[in-house]
Amino acid sequence: MAAALKNVLLKKSELKESIVLGIPRGGVITADIVASKLASSLSNAAVVIDFDILMPRKLPIPNNSEVAIGAIMEDSSTYLDHTLVDQIQISQGYIEKQKSKQLEEIKR
Repeated sequence: MAAALKNVLLKKSELKESIVLGIPRGGVITADIVASKLASSLSNAAVVIDFDILMPRKLPIPNNSEVAIGAIMEDSSTYLDHTLVDQIQISQGYIEKQKSKQLEEIKR
């Protein structure tokens, strides 16, 4: 994966900085390895490779934590599947309560 990304980055001559983002539950370790390999292989190309972690949280439907109506990020940006929300008639109050709960979990 790092080798394929290296080729893409080298083709973008104006690119001097990149970031590899990892998502918890397996993606952090992978992203860290990719960022390290990219950084070492691009050290002569004057491209800086950083690594960071994203902390999204699922917004579950009522009574089934495995099914999501959307997700929220640590900056409170939210994605909702409005079709699903409308289909199962989820109230705005429930959504706001879940957003608050998941933001608290991200902070924890």
